Amino acid sequence: GVSIGATWEPTGQVKVEADGSYERREYNPRFAFLEAGDLTDSLKTARLRTTWSPRRNLEVVAGYAFQSRSGSEVLGLGQFDSNSVSLNVTARF
Repeated sequence: GVSIGATWEPTGQVKVEADGSYERREYNPRFAFLEAGDLTDSLKTARLRTTWSPRRNLEVVAGYAFQSRSGSEVLGLGQFDSNSVSLNVTARF
């Protein structure tokens, strides 16, 4: 697989992070699976996250994540697409 990531801090209070990856798995078949079908599976992931720290003890993080899997019926791995959004607030005292 391959992956890449980057971080950008435009100010002392804001940080933006992005990363992505691609993984492809090709399984070596055993005798019982020689003619069963496709034994490959791939997973793609992308994430974007922004952190805002208005004070030393306060942090607000917003993020988005995407995942996509090709799946393999033979291996029992289902195909899916997933989108998620998150918002976290942390106060330290």
